[in-house]
Order: sequence, then C-alpha cells, then structure tokens
Amino acid sequence: MKKKLKRSAISEPSNIGSSETTREAPLNKKFNFDSYFNNFKPKHIKENDYLFLEWFIGFSEGDGSFTLSNKRCYFSINQKDIKLLYKIKKNLGFGKVLKYTQNNTNYGRYIVQDQQNCERLANIFNGNLVLIKTNIRFQIWIKELNIKPLKTRGQICLNNSWLSGFIDSEGYFYSRVRKFKNMKLGYKVEQKFIINQKGEYELFYCLKNLFSSNANIQKIVSKINKSIYYKIELSSFLSNTILLNYLKKFPCKGNKHLNFLIYRRIYGYIERKEHLTLTGLKKIKILCKKLKK
Repeated sequence: MKKKLKRSAISEPSNIGSSETTREAPLNKKFNFDSYFNNFKPKHIKENDYLFLEWFIGFSEGDGSFTLSNKRCYFSINQKDIKLLYKIKKNLGFGKVLKYTQNNTNYGRYIVQDQQNCERLANIFNGNLVLIKTNIRFQIWIKELNIKPLKTRGQICLNNSWLSGFIDSEGYFYSRVRKFKNMKLGYKVEQKFIINQKGEYELFYCLKNLFSSNANIQKIVSKINKSIYYKIELSSFLSNTILLNYLKKFPCKGNKHLNFLIYRRIYGYIERKEHLTLTGLKKIKILCKKLKK
C-alpha cells in the first residue's frame, strides 16, 4: 500500500550542530583508505583506486545493508542493475553476486558474508561514511568484528566521487514538455534532478549549497508511521550546469549513466535555445520518453 505523505517546505538547517555523536564527528578533508590499501586490499588487485572506493561508499550509503545474524556480520546490496553489481565485485576483488526474481522482476544481490572480507569492508567504510544513519548502523556492525570505529566522517563535495555513487543509487533525472500558454510556441521544457531520502536533512542542506540552488528542501511526513523524509529538486539552469559538470568529471557507473547522457542532451538543446523551435521540441519530447523508461 502506498504511503500517505504530507509535504511542507523548510529552508533552515535546524538540526546541524546537534549534540549527537555522529553529527559531531569531524569531517575528513578527503577520504582515507590508507589502512585498507596497506593491510587489507586483496593481493590480486594491483591498483589503489581511490575514486572507485569513494563512489562505492556513496552507492552503499544509498543501497547497502549492514546486517548482523547469530553474531556474524553480513553486507549486501540489492539492485536491478545486475551488471553494476558484477563491476563492484570485480573492482573490490571479493564478494558474490546472486540473482533472484521478485514480483516478476530480476534482481541481483552483492553479498559479503565471510568475516575476512567483512573486515576488508570495515576498513573501507571506517571513518569515511557520510550519512548519520549509516554511521549509526555501521558502528553497531563493526563492534562484532572487534574493530574500533573511527570518529571521522566522509565529506560531500564536488571534488570526490561519493556523490556520484549516491546518485547512482538514489538520484532521479526527470524532464518533460508541457503546455504553457505564456511561451511563444505554447510549450515549456521542464528539467530537474531529484533526490529524496528518509531523514538526513544535513545532506540536503549541503546539496542545496553545492549546486547553488534556491530550491526549497521539502519535508515529507508519512501519515502512516510519521517517518520524516526530505526531498530536493534541482531545476535551475545554474544548478543543472554544476551537476552535469560534476558528473562529467565523476561519472555514474550503472544504468543511471545512460539517463545522465539523455538528460545532458536535453540540457544541450535548452542551452542552444533549440527548445524554442518546433524541431527542437520534437527532439526533446523523444528524449523525455527515453528518460522515463
């Protein structure tokens, strides 16, 4: 059953600076993988791929799950994009990919269940996770491995690939052509990038600043269980310019990259003012249909 949600708009960071331990943890100026590269990286993986690990952390904070069962640690990611899970396995050099069907849809599950490889993961994530809720879950998980949790947190910025990974998991590219009588041709092109998430207001405040956006951070309250969600829609030309430049430098790695390429083509038509011509509008309409698939 679809959750009933109540929406409102907020614009001030009311919870930044709270006394919660995870929120007070200092931010790393950059992600630190020294312990992993020096002591835990599989020997057959030759390259120290910082960008991949930054991306992997962002993706995991969207889709990953830290699980404890019978005092054993497990880590898993469930995804429709099965090829992406195989990329993760290849780049990390450990873990398994399992396939399953649910509601007539094929899914994949990347899973790490032996404790040696869980320790490897722990040394990738430790001190580098960004989101508050992920840090809380991870700190419970890592105690079973007898590893001391670091007090630092990763930092969201436009100079690392964490956000690219998070977009691969949680981002949504949207565009449509709608009737608008104030336009000369009677149509307007809407283009916006959307992220929503349960809690994590600090994340949305950061995104708003990173992308120089005037958009409201929408607060959405579930009428069923009172859970709080936040949502931001980046629709200005400036915000889209910053976003596309970022994703050109730090590309998505899954099917989301195909959506990015379509979204960027629509942006190009707008940039060249071709959306003000009938020919341009027809081309954009075709791209909008592809974006929805």
